[in-house]
Amino acid sequence: MTPRLIKTINPFPRLLLSYEARETIVRETWTSASVETGGILIGRIEAPFILHIISASGPGPNAKQTPTYFLRDTNWCAEFLQQQYERSGADYLGDWHSHVRGIASDELSSGDFMTLLKNVHDPDYADLPGFAKILVVRGSGRRRSTPQNDRTQPDVNLKGFIATREFIVELPIEVAAQSNEENSELPLPKS
Repeated sequence: MTPRLIKTINPFPRLLLSYEARETIVRETWTSASVETGGILIGRIEAPFILHIISASGPGPNAKQTPTYFLRDTNWCAEFLQQQYERSGADYLGDWHSHVRGIASDELSSGDFMTLLKNVHDPDYADLPGFAKILVVRGSGRRRSTPQNDRTQPDVNLKGFIATREFIVELPIEVAAQSNEENSELPLPKS
């Protein structure tokens, strides 16, 4: 079965992102401004279809990066995942990557869809209720202030997706408002 892109589902999935994971994604995106970049997303499943990303990796030193293509350094990312798992018990929940402004679209490409299809049908991920994907689209390059603080942030747009064997849904990413080194928990919905 091929998953279909849908706009709504009940209950609606949630993609929670720690402040630290967002900062890593933004930093890596702007460090590799002229090429695509990315990494893995590590976290916990808080409830069915509530994926809480607590950490994001960079691409790794041997990643393949061009303006239209990205392939992460799988050995480096596997070591990063192992370290995170040993530290917090968090596990692999998906991946993220950027598109270069003006070259690639701000939507999932056909290659992105193929990667999601491969992942949701991979037996290694059979226990995941959904596979998280974050697409990072660079803005104009200007920096902007955020409501949480006076610091400026690079202009990026994070687009969240959760994929299963039945559907792919685009959804808003809920980002923690500030850094909290001891506990990067985000509130869960009230029952």
